[in-house]
Amino acid sequence: MAIITAGITSLLAGTALGTFFGTAVGSAILSTVVGLGISLAASAIAGLFTPEQAQERPFALQGKLQAAGTIGRSILFGLCATAGSLVYHNTWAADSSKTPNAFYTQVIALSDWPVRGLNEVWVNGEKVTLLTGQAINRGAPVQQYRVDGKDYLWVKFYDGTQTTHDAFLNEYVSSTDRPWETTRVGIGVSYAIVTALVNEELFASFPEYRFVLNGAKLYDPTRD
Repeated sequence: MAIITAGITSLLAGTALGTFFGTAVGSAILSTVVGLGISLAASAIAGLFTPEQAQERPFALQGKLQAAGTIGRSILFGLCATAGSLVYHNTWAADSSKTPNAFYTQVIALSDWPVRGLNEVWVNGEKVTLLTGQAINRGAPVQQYRVDGKDYLWVKFYDGTQTTHDAFLNEYVSSTDRPWETTRVGIGVSYAIVTALVNEELFASFPEYRFVLNGAKLYDPTRD
């Protein structure tokens, strides 16, 4: 892989793209792209699908939420669905709640590189609608989890270009045992904040989420 990427970089030398790929970040991206190309070619050779079919595969899926001590960095390209990786969670209560742990909030990292946007959200295997025009500090209410005018699920999304921390996490969700410091901005990381309010009829267990994203923002040298 190193030989291949080095060769490609040398071919690009002297161009704006070559300068970018000469940096540490650019080299990492180039290695990833070349790796994807080799993977598709190998699959085509193995007879899994033709090169033409490989080029037409527009969708990738990572379906299980990862929650381990060490998780590899990831960059999403194109149209992708991911369950992401859990980086923080906590229970808390609003002032009006009689239950001390009525709310459960999760912070789920989706991509370690800024993305172009969030296309869809799926909860427990069903596509849901975010009422973005009615968003509050917890995020946008989920229409399918609104009962008799009361909301029980919210989603907030950051595309990775954020420069400040999320005040909701710091002021409401953070606790002494599970603090969320103001230094936790997640620069360059696309992530979602999902908050559920306890309701035995709506949630038999912890909800499972899938996020459909438009992948990494990349520079197109053909525009020069």
